Amino acid sequence: MPDRLRISATGAGVSYYPEFLARELGYFADEDLEVVTEAPGHGPWVARALRERTAEVVLGGIWRPLMYRGRLDAFVAFAQLCVRCPTLVIGRRAAPNFRWADLIGRTVVVPDGSPTPNMAFVGILRRKGVDPEKVNIVEDFHADEALSLFRGGLGDFFLAGPPGSDALVAEGKGHVVADLAEAGGRLPWSVYYGLPEFVERKDNLAGRFARAIQRALDWLKGHDPDEAAGVYKRNFPRHKPELIAAAVRATRTRGIWPESVRMAEADLAAWQEMIVEYKLIEKPIPYAEVFDTRAADWVRKNPKP
Repeated sequence: MPDRLRISATGAGVSYYPEFLARELGYFADEDLEVVTEAPGHGPWVARALRERTAEVVLGGIWRPLMYRGRLDAFVAFAQLCVRCPTLVIGRRAAPNFRWADLIGRTVVVPDGSPTPNMAFVGILRRKGVDPEKVNIVEDFHADEALSLFRGGLGDFFLAGPPGSDALVAEGKGHVVADLAEAGGRLPWSVYYGLPEFVERKDNLAGRFARAIQRALDWLKGHDPDEAAGVYKRNFPRHKPELIAAAVRATRTRGIWPESVRMAEADLAAWQEMIVEYKLIEKPIPYAEVFDTRAADWVRKNPKP
């Protein structure tokens, strides 16, 4: 019987494609794992799953382990999946000469549910010399409602990631004017984390899982998503396969996925700087308290033949 690993994820978008790929290509099975993922969405549900032991692992933003540390729980990350913010700035009109100062006095709709897109957006504005207070940021509506309102005329700009951003562009309802992945640089955006006891398990469940993810990341470097077309139907049944394929190719080109599941200290430092500015945490937390390197180091020393 394979070991069962339960994941609670904050979403199921294109950014999480490497996990879907690892399942489709049998990499989890190769590690004698049965990986079951549920996506309750944004909010406290994923953290609650860890606390109530209904999941062993969470896939989501590292901001929550940072925010919880010293307050609620000492969650620890052990593998990363995304190293850039996947969000795009969508404008109502094409803007080939876009400048960040163009947002001053304009309304930017930021879908609610997680603070991270707005946190990155605000941090980037500051680094581009724009005072966030001079931009009208609307973050009162959840994703579906925010998208409907933007389609209906609310706001001048909209923050969205694929495939939602691709759908807006395909409909002629928006144009990509800026990319937070490029503007924000490398940030440990989405990570796998759990309780310390999970990383310390004698059966090396964390390492085996991380190796399957690493194999998926490696596969993506030299293969087209159409070579694993089953992922489209299984994970994105509401979207046309060609839309998802294009989104995967674009996400890869934008550098959203890392070379390694091991988090870089410099990336964490850059992200924590923005999080401190946002006042979600009071000061940066040492790398060793946030990321347990044992699983990632084991993967590096024990690549799958």
